Parts: sequence; C-alpha cells; structure tokens
Amino acid sequence: MKDDKILLLLMDDLNKKNTAPSRRMKFILDGFNKIKKNNVVLSGTRKGRFKSVLKFICAKGYNNVSEAYVESTNSGMLISEFILLIILKLKKIPIAIYIRDAYPKYLYYWKKANIKVIISNLFWFMSYYSYRLLADQLYCPTRKMIDVLKIKAKTLPPAMNDNEKIVKKRCDNLILYSGGIGKQYDIDSFLLGCKKLSSEIDIKVKIFCRKYETNLIKSWLREKWLTVENRTIESIECLPVAGIIALKKLPYSDLAFPTKLLSYIGLEIPIIASDNFTIEKIINKHKVGCIVQAENPNEYYKAIKMMITNEEKKTKLIGNVRKMKMDSSMYWSQRAKTILTDLQPLKEVGNK
Repeated sequence: MKDDKILLLLMDDLNKKNTAPSRRMKFILDGFNKIKKNNVVLSGTRKGRFKSVLKFICAKGYNNVSEAYVESTNSGMLISEFILLIILKLKKIPIAIYIRDAYPKYLYYWKKANIKVIISNLFWFMSYYSYRLLADQLYCPTRKMIDVLKIKAKTLPPAMNDNEKIVKKRCDNLILYSGGIGKQYDIDSFLLGCKKLSSEIDIKVKIFCRKYETNLIKSWLREKWLTVENRTIESIECLPVAGIIALKKLPYSDLAFPTKLLSYIGLEIPIIASDNFTIEKIINKHKVGCIVQAENPNEYYKAIKMMITNEEKKTKLIGNVRKMKMDSSMYWSQRAKTILTDLQPLKEVGNK
C-alpha cells in the first residue's frame, strides 16, 4: 500500500535568487506545505538533482508515493528524471507536469544563439515531447501558451502568498523593477523614461536582478538615482509606489504571465506594465495599474510620473490591489489544492 504522499519533482535549485523558475517552485512547495500535504521533494542544481533522483530510484522511493507533480524548466529534464517518470508511468502513479516555457518554439530565440542555448533548446524539445507522452495531466501558465503548443492542458498560472499583513512603509518616490534584463526585456525604454523624469523630480529606482546580468546595464550604473542589487522582491525594506513589468513586443511576450506580477500584488504594489496580452488583461480586469506601450520611453515616463505625483490615482490603485490580494483563488495554497483535485480521479483509476 503506497503512502498518501505526493512526489514534487522541482527541476531547479530552490536556493537561487531572482530566477522565475526557482521562485515559482519555492512558492508551489510553500502552497503544499500550507495545506499540510505530505510530500517528497526532489530539487537542486542539475548535478545535485541528477544524484538525488538516481538515489531515489535506487532506494525505490517511488513505492512510497501515490502521485507526482513536476515543475519543468526551459532547459529540459535530466536522463535520471526521464527514467524516474517512465518508472512512475509503469507503476501507474499519476503524473501532473507543468510546462513553464515555449521559447524554443520561436525562431527569435534561435537567432545568434550560442552552442549552450542551442543544446538547451534541443533538450527542451525532447523533454516537451516526453512530457506529452508521460503526463496524465499537463499544465501551462496561460491559455495562449496551450494554444501555441497545441496540447490538451489546463492553465495553472502564478499565484501569491496567502493574505499576509504588510507592515512595511511606502516610499513615495521609489520605483522597483525585479527580474530578468536580457534581450526580451524592455529595460532600456524603462530606464530612459526614468532618466527623463529624474531631471524633473527626485526619484529612486531599484533593480533586483541576477548578479551576472548587471553587466547588461553597466552603462546605466553611473546614474545616481539607480541602485542594482541581487535580491528578491520580498526582501525590500520600503514598498515602492509601483512595480515594473517591462517586456518588448515579441510574439512570445503575449504568452507570458510573470510570477512577479502577483508577487507585486501580494506586497500591495501597483503595477506599470508594457502592453502584452495576458499581463494587460489581468491588470485591466482588476484595475491594479497602468499599461504602457512597449519600447516607448515617454510612456514609461508619463506612467511613473503619474504614480509619484497623482495621490488620488495612486490611492485608488493601492485600494484595488488590496482588494485583488483578498481573492483566495489566487493563493499558492489554492494552486496546490487544484493539482491534488486533478490528480485524485487519476489515482483512483491507477488503484483499480
């Protein structure tokens, strides 16, 4: 008789800072812990995960779980993880898999790609077709991505931590950008808008990104109003008047539902975001921020100025953010419950 435990195969190092996959995986794990669901977790660096998964297989740990949930990465799975999924399938243990990215489906992400990126893209395709064969339930962050991948799947978008009381003060001239600053991000347009505004009023801009990405904006580091750090959104001491989501107008951008969107909401931070389909739809539905035209510095300038100087508008947006934050259907614990609910009938079939 199997224990009523869920195997959580989280394909990243949960100790990483400011990487979307590891942040989401930490949050989903917290969601399972919140509902007190017994779980077995396999995660870590690629090398560490390879060893821990092999050890799990050799110890026949799969005999002690009744279901499995997998959070994939865009670099594809390891051979040890592939073997584990085959064993779970043969043992009739239901498997739910979350496909987080579809970058390799777009030619843009192959152009000028180095050998490391090419190999990663090829691994993604191999993993993607394996997931389709092995999963009993597939998930994607958005309906748009499901349509692009042309698969039978459900949406499992990002969420936020259960309604937590915010005791941090708000800094009336602080703007926060948290996340990647690679070529698909509209970081230069955002910073050009900030530079224009800095000549009119006193502003402070914080960027939280991965350490190695700092070199991508080294020409901006001399600006006195800008601070760049390797930190998470949750570690900020003083709440900004707005959180920025800046993506260039690329085909993939319309599929995106960044984890940081709801992290901003959970911290009661209104949002300024570029005009990408899924993000724009959510922000307009809940009236929790404003949308700017991507790759237009003047649009960022006007939106940030409004957030800092228009007290009435800012107060209204913060009120809407707090209202959205109260929606328990958007909590990570609810995402965990959804996964368990979807797996339950599959467990019953497997036990027959």
